[in-house]
Amino acid sequence: MLNYIFMNINSVQANTKKFSKREALSFAWKALTGNFWFLALTVFIAFVAGNIPSFIFLLKQPNVLQPQETFTSVVQLYSTLFFHGLWVLAFLPVLYSVLIKIYDRQQLSFKDLIPNLSRSWKLFLLSLLFFLAYFVFCTIFAVVCTPVLIMFNPLQDGVNGLQNFIIAIALMSILLFISIIYIVLRLSFTVVLIVDRSSGPLEAIKESWLLTKGNVANIFITTLIGYIPIFWNIALTIILLKGLIERKLYIELSIVTLILTSVLATFVLLSIVYAYRKLSSSSANEIVTQ
Repeated sequence: MLNYIFMNINSVQANTKKFSKREALSFAWKALTGNFWFLALTVFIAFVAGNIPSFIFLLKQPNVLQPQETFTSVVQLYSTLFFHGLWVLAFLPVLYSVLIKIYDRQQLSFKDLIPNLSRSWKLFLLSLLFFLAYFVFCTIFAVVCTPVLIMFNPLQDGVNGLQNFIIAIALMSILLFISIIYIVLRLSFTVVLIVDRSSGPLEAIKESWLLTKGNVANIFITTLIGYIPIFWNIALTIILLKGLIERKLYIELSIVTLILTSVLATFVLLSIVYAYRKLSSSSANEIVTQ
């Protein structure tokens, strides 16, 4: 087993094959429209149903919280978020399993919608690893950047110092953002590897990092549409916090946004499955020839 894993990793390192962005997007569109109702049910279970307690929580909250209600509201909020997290851990592998079956042209059935606890447990461990890696990465980034920011002390250099300090923070933020996006793209196959090959979290991370080598730009362009809902949700939350819209209107917009986000997310995941299958199949072919 270990020999197979090392052979697989070595072959992927040598793999320089790329996938077609146009074909990936074309496949995603045809798969989405050709299996719309089954995917709609799957996406509703995976994404929308898990958010129902959050919407109920927001509807029950008064416009102004009393001091004695704050603690209860915070507990309820974290309880709904915890429930949503468990729901996603249970049904995200289900969605990926359905998408893989669509690519492989296998028959879909309602049995495919039953969660697999083994996959969910591996996804939970993967999430913990991602959180730990993110924390370590941000800590290292902060340690490295702090001396640079100290050089632009606005209290010593007046207006010019303040301008330089703001520019330095902006550049550091952009660098951090680009670094995170790059890492996310390199690890974009981790969940599909857990579902398709029953890989462990560490094995999935290694294989995804190797499979995406030389294809980061292609994956970024293919999944670019998936970043639109992220910025829209951030803008919507800022508008709510500034009091520019009422909570009821915010919930209505959030429901519409959730539906559109689910559709776009499914489209993006179909593109990822296509890219994964193309790149992993080329690696498998190299193993056979060896």
